[in-house]
Amino acid sequence: MASRLDAKDRFAIVTYGSSVDTPLDWTQGDDPEIKEAIGELSEDGSTNMEAGLVQAYDLAREAKGSADEVRVMLFTDAQPNVGATGGSEFESLVAKGAADGIGITVFGLGLGLGADLVNRMSHLRGANAFSLMDAGIDAEAAFWPALLDLMKEDAPQGDFYGDLSGD
Repeated sequence: MASRLDAKDRFAIVTYGSSVDTPLDWTQGDDPEIKEAIGELSEDGSTNMEAGLVQAYDLAREAKGSADEVRVMLFTDAQPNVGATGGSEFESLVAKGAADGIGITVFGLGLGLGADLVNRMSHLRGANAFSLMDAGIDAEAAFWPALLDLMKEDAPQGDFYGDLSGD
């Protein structure tokens, strides 16, 4: 996805595991530092998805005045095990973001995907989700066309859940 960004785009990365970090603050979309930061991502113990989303939404709120659209893109197996773990807590975070004009796209990855949690986060206005549970599929090739469709003005809002596994 990073190779499809251009100078008009802004991009930041928030990671969450045993700790929450912002390895890449807002960066112009054509900066090679984005690909470098993505290449350096790694697993980090537990899954504190709540803290990661709180930080991502805080960053998104900072960008609200300077962008046409602000969207959090969450890549997850939706199996948080630290902090909030229930659907209602994540639904509240997404609803608060939506009230602030921040959309979210949840990319559910892995065979152990917590589909109920993904559904709770993706049924609200400005939210949507996709799942990819087949390790044999090129994630970028599967996700990018779907993401472009979501960025259109007439994109589905809420209650949209796509499975990109090819089944």
